[in-house]
Amino acid sequence: MVSGSSIQGRWIVDYEERVNPDRLRKERLQRLQTEIKNHDIGAILLYDPSYIQYATGTRHQRLFTTQRFLRYALVFPDADPYIYELVGPEHEHRRLFAPWLINRVKPAIIWQYAGLAAKDQARKWAIEIKNTLKQEGIADLPLGVDKMHLHMLKAFNSIKVEVVDGMSAIWDATSVKTSDELELMKQSSAINDVAFEKAREAIKTGVTGYDLAGVIAETLYSYGSECIEDIIIATGWQTNPYLREITDKMIRPGDLVIMDIDPTGPSGYCSDVARTYVNAKKATIEQKEIYQECYNNLQKILKVIKDGVSTAEVAKKMPTDDLEQAERHETTGLLHYGHGIGINLYEPPIITRAYSLKSSLKIKKNMVLAIETYAGKKDGKNGVRLEENVIVTENGCELISLCPHDERLIDI
Repeated sequence: MVSGSSIQGRWIVDYEERVNPDRLRKERLQRLQTEIKNHDIGAILLYDPSYIQYATGTRHQRLFTTQRFLRYALVFPDADPYIYELVGPEHEHRRLFAPWLINRVKPAIIWQYAGLAAKDQARKWAIEIKNTLKQEGIADLPLGVDKMHLHMLKAFNSIKVEVVDGMSAIWDATSVKTSDELELMKQSSAINDVAFEKAREAIKTGVTGYDLAGVIAETLYSYGSECIEDIIIATGWQTNPYLREITDKMIRPGDLVIMDIDPTGPSGYCSDVARTYVNAKKATIEQKEIYQECYNNLQKILKVIKDGVSTAEVAKKMPTDDLEQAERHETTGLLHYGHGIGINLYEPPIITRAYSLKSSLKIKKNMVLAIETYAGKKDGKNGVRLEENVIVTENGCELISLCPHDERLIDI
């Protein structure tokens, strides 16, 4: 490793126990290795950058690489993983600054965008992976994958490598958080709290959704977020039906303002929180009624959550809404919804009336959940969106999204 001075981020200090990076990496890898064995697969091939970070403690342009097949990792049940990096500075940087991966950094073989050479590149890539599996003595076992492209499937089939779904093993590993992960989740939520505070201060007549998104983005990055998964700003008539976008619509006097902010915080851990504010000194009776309805629905759901309850028990507390119709269509809508959250914005367990009532999962201690709900009369003018993040405990749940609700809309 190259010696030299470095500046620790604001979240890592030496004077008290917060996050221990070495322990974080080791415990995550151990959890994934355990699930590889539990799922009877030889190894897992990772392309999703969030899971590459989980398994190897490395990152590179998360949103950019999410959409592409560029860098990847192989994770084994009884050996350190290999990380395959872009040749050039990325490969060299990893070799120099990731000592926990000493001698486990290889050049990535990229077949995507290769045009006429794609088939040959993909075969070369597949042969390299098979040879590595042979070296580890696991070439005869199925290979789990998190993402699949037709070029990958054809190349593996041509050299007789059996590939299977690896996501079940990944999700079983990632859904329950270690102590360091829980601290990182709290740090990400703390950054989100600041973003909501700054954005709320910026709400006034004439400000656009893009203006608010700019305030939010500047705050998130200045406080240490790694990237931003999504920002949703809906104002006035956009709140009902709820528009999950950012537009140039200006805020008008009396408008409700929904903000849903989804940053990827320190070390890749996410936050997913929504609040609704009003651009007025006083809210209308209708606005207060739907806000109270939304808030009460959210509290009913949160009161059920604890270690050992089923997703069906939680889903039963979610309202049946004509605007969503998820239960009737038996497909997931996102108005009344719950999901795990961690190094990926959406993780199991998923909670919805669409199918959780019939296909239920157990909620476990140290899962982190995002619970979101909505209220708005059909054909009405106003809609309210609220979302909280909680850590599941033995006897309930710990709220980690602490940005205040709008006191003009509700008496809490």
